Amino acid sequence: FSGQILVAEVENVLVGFVAFDAAELHALYVLPEYQGQGIGHRLLTAAGAVSALWVLKENHAARRFYAAHGWAPDGTERMAFGVVEMRYQRLAMEKLPGTKTE
Repeated sequence: FSGQILVAEVENVLVGFVAFDAAELHALYVLPEYQGQGIGHRLLTAAGAVSALWVLKENHAARRFYAAHGWAPDGTERMAFGVVEMRYQRLAMEKLPGTKTE
């Protein structure tokens, strides 16, 4: 892996990480007991301007998380290790709920 990996710590405990390169988010994980505290949001923000990611089709929690942060499926699917993954793309600002362009 030639990208970057950033970690999140709470009181010297590793609670999450994000792995990414210039084009794609490869992994984002937060321990279940630390989810819902904004850690995933901060890790996603720290990944910067990546424009694509893959998420398991059956991982509804992750799909909701990415949708809430401005991502949407682009219709591309692939099989990986016997499961279906969906490619998500970052939406343009004018397409985000609650935003508009002048």
